[in-house]
Amino acid sequence: MKIVLTGGPSAGKTALVELISKQYWENVAIVPEAASILFRGGFPRKQEEPHIRHQQRAIYFVQQELEDLIQEDNPGKILICDRGTVDGAAYTLRSADDFFKDMGSTLEAEIKRYDFVIHLESPDKSFYDMHNPIRIEKPSEARILDHKIKDLWSTHPHRLIIHCQKDFGTKVTEALTFVSSIIKKQLGHFI
Repeated sequence: MKIVLTGGPSAGKTALVELISKQYWENVAIVPEAASILFRGGFPRKQEEPHIRHQQRAIYFVQQELEDLIQEDNPGKILICDRGTVDGAAYTLRSADDFFKDMGSTLEAEIKRYDFVIHLESPDKSFYDMHNPIRIEKPSEARILDHKIKDLWSTHPHRLIIHCQKDFGTKVTEALTFVSSIIKKQLGHFI
């Protein structure tokens, strides 16, 4: 089973992944964000074609391989993915159809890779975290990306949208409650 945490920049995905990992470490395996791995490792990050196309291709394939590897290494555990293969289509300058065609896939096929989707909305500028060294988007750009990502995942049958709120703790509590209910159902008992 795979649960993907998605949403625009600075929404709290990585912080939530860490909390889920600490609370449910016996039941989950974490798939880290592929983009962070690549960009922290020095993958070039220019903001024009063809750079964006190559960046998103690399992210897509690293994401797939991370999910497959971590699933193989952790049989029986629920994967918690910090982003999914669908997200890259929001960052490309081309259409989503063209993006997935380049990847040898379709949006529908990628959506089916995940059992549940938790979408955390990006905050407004007063709560936007500018301290992440690999985050290059301004708050207004983050909100645009957030809407694109939300649209891409809109057909997923098991999606929870956690709206931007002033209190990050409220967002986290709502997401943790949702994850907890999934884990309990999957394992058939209370944790």
